[in-house]
Amino acid sequence: MRILGFEAWDGGSHRSVRESLVRHGAAQWTWATLPPGPWRWRQRLGMVELVAIAREQGLLQQSWDCFLCTSLLAVGELRGLLPAALRTVPIVMLVHENQVAYPTGATGPDQRDLHGVITDLTAMYAADLVIFTSQWNRQSCLDGFKSVLGKSPIRQWRGMLDRIEQRSCVIWPPVEDPRLVDGIEHNCDIDGRDGETVAWPHRHQADKGPGALRALAARYSKAWQLQWRLLGERRGPVPAAIARLRQEQAQFIVHDGFCEDKRDYLRQLAAANWVCSTAKHEFFGIAVVEALLMGCLPWLPNRLSYPELLPQEARQLHPGMVLDDAKRHSLGKAIALHLKPAIAPEATARMEAAMARLTQGQRSDAPDESPL
Repeated sequence: MRILGFEAWDGGSHRSVRESLVRHGAAQWTWATLPPGPWRWRQRLGMVELVAIAREQGLLQQSWDCFLCTSLLAVGELRGLLPAALRTVPIVMLVHENQVAYPTGATGPDQRDLHGVITDLTAMYAADLVIFTSQWNRQSCLDGFKSVLGKSPIRQWRGMLDRIEQRSCVIWPPVEDPRLVDGIEHNCDIDGRDGETVAWPHRHQADKGPGALRALAARYSKAWQLQWRLLGERRGPVPAAIARLRQEQAQFIVHDGFCEDKRDYLRQLAAANWVCSTAKHEFFGIAVVEALLMGCLPWLPNRLSYPELLPQEARQLHPGMVLDDAKRHSLGKAIALHLKPAIAPEATARMEAAMARLTQGQRSDAPDESPL
């Protein structure tokens, strides 16, 4: 297959997924991309800009088997902007995150940008196939659309949701296997300290729950003798909860910094026993999956996408539990087996297979297809 992809936010997990598809795909992948920028503007005008980029690069004079649009793009606009000869090419939408379930940060009534929600809705409605990155992503989106559209005077909205549901499936995004990186040894003692070490790999922003992290650290750092590795990317002003955490728990924080080099980041994960999340949203969780594959045990909430990432026996664990080496090993083995469908070559093959069926005129007969 020859696939032309459009990415309006080529950074973070979006970029890592794109690079994995190119690296491991059997298809011939070509991309038009934009760097990270104001998301509302990208949702409104990103498709126009990306089509212009594709045109300048001569990509719209070529033949394609499929187009892939990622989140934040108005898929319906692509049809109208394409040359007439390309308007029958199937379009797939890869939903990294949906705007109807994304936290708004509002402390009172939901201040959600309904224009963003409706753009998501019409984009998915226009797509020939919608790929969600998790069951939570898919179900929260469909439930959220139903709640929003229930207030709409438009009578046909139920048919819109039926169409999206019938044309959607769940495929975990590709994650590069960190165990394949040479020279990274799990549980390496890089600080010369004993005890349980917890990695927190999230962006230092409000939607990743820094207040909840501070509360966990205040309650358990001394009681369980925890050591913390704060690994997330820093963007903009430091959240107040992070600033206070650094003051209150300084003796328990053994690393506090974003690792620009991937190998340095993996070494920090390898030196941890647990991975902790306090996120208010997680539509999949690539950073958490990387930590789990490195052998960290999960200290994760029983909500969002996290239950899907774990076998039953690995749910609702925490560092205060007494686990011998044999139990830790068996849990790590079970988690790694459970996450096998997310390993980049297999996840890429699954995504390309779904797209190949689409180009051959076949629709999925299992819209809630499991990635397992």
